[in-house]
Amino acid sequence: MPSPSFDEYSRAQVRQAAADEIYVTDPVLMVVEPESLCWVSGRLSESLSGQAWAEEFRQLPALEQLTRDGGKALANGVATRNEERRQQGQAALAEADHCQAALERRRRHGQSENGFRHKARDRWSKAEKAMDAWQQREAVWQKTKAALQLVTPHGELNTRARAEAVLAETLPQLADADFGKAKRMLQQPQTLTYLDEVQRKLAALPVPAEVRQAAVEQECLRRRPELYQGQTSQAAVLRGVLLVCAVVLAKAGVVGQQAVQGVQAIFRSTWRASSLVECINSVLRMQQARHRKMSQGLLDLKRLYWNCHRFRSGRRRRTTPYERLGVPWPPGLRWWDLLKLTPEELRDKLSALQRRE
Repeated sequence: MPSPSFDEYSRAQVRQAAADEIYVTDPVLMVVEPESLCWVSGRLSESLSGQAWAEEFRQLPALEQLTRDGGKALANGVATRNEERRQQGQAALAEADHCQAALERRRRHGQSENGFRHKARDRWSKAEKAMDAWQQREAVWQKTKAALQLVTPHGELNTRARAEAVLAETLPQLADADFGKAKRMLQQPQTLTYLDEVQRKLAALPVPAEVRQAAVEQECLRRRPELYQGQTSQAAVLRGVLLVCAVVLAKAGVVGQQAVQGVQAIFRSTWRASSLVECINSVLRMQQARHRKMSQGLLDLKRLYWNCHRFRSGRRRRTTPYERLGVPWPPGLRWWDLLKLTPEELRDKLSALQRRE
C-alpha cells in the first residue's frame, strides 16, 4: 500500500482539490453536475429502487434536465419525480382545463352554461396567476444562479461585492419551502470564497496592471461570445473592446502572452480543476463490477495506480497526476516498485530528489 510518508508529502502539494466522500460499497446514489463537475450527492442507500432515486431527486428542486443510463430503478425514480412535479406544478392548469372541457361539453349539447362559465373563468384566472408566479420565480432563480458565475452575463469578472448585492436582492424572493436549503448555503460567507481567490491570484500575476486588465477583459468576453455577436451597438462596442485588448497584449510582447496564459489558467482552475469525479467514479465502478466488496487496501492500490499513470490524451497527456501536483518522482521508479519500499526508504529517495533540485 502507499506509504504514509508519501501520502503526507503528496497531500502537502495540494492547492486545489474536489472534497468528496466516495462510498465504494453498493449501492450508491450519485448525482454530478456536468458543467462544473460538482459531485452533488453520493448517498449510500439500503436499496437500489425507484423510490430511493425519487427521494434523491427531491433534494434538487431546480433540476431541469437529467442525463442517465438505462437502469430500471433510475428510470422509475425519474418517472416518479416527474409525476410529482406534474401534480404539484400543473394542478391549477389541469383544473382549469377540466372546467373548460365541461363548459365546452355543455355548450355542444345545448345545455345551460350558468355557473360553468364563471367557474371556468375563475379557474383560468387562478391558472394564469400560478403560471405568472412560476415564471417570476424561475426568473429570480436564474438571476440567482448568474450571480454565482465567474463571468457575469454582461461579460465582466464577478466579484464578491457584486454577487452579494444580487443575492441580497433575489434570495428574499425565493420561498423557503422550495429553496430553503439553497438559500442557507448561499448566505454562508464561504460560498463566495472562490471569487476572492480569483482576485487574489490575478493580483499576484507578475505583469503590469494594464496588461493584466486587458487579459482579464479579453478572457471574460471570450467566455461570453454571444455578447459581441450580432449587429447591435452594444455588440459593436464590445468588439472594439476586444480589439483594444488585443492591441495592448500584442504590444506587451512576451509579458502579454504570460498574462493571457496566467489568466486562462486561473479561470480554468477555478471552475474545472479536473475531471476528477467522472474519472475516479469510472475507475471505482470497474472494480465494483469485479468484486462484491472493495476493501480499503484495494482502494488504496487503485489510488496509487491512478496517481502514477500517464494520461494518454487531452491537455494532461504524457503527465501523471503526481507530476501535475508537483510531487517529485524518482527516475525509473514504477508504481509497483513503491510497494516494495519501506516508508524510510521512500523518504530517503524523496529527500535526495529535493536536495538535488
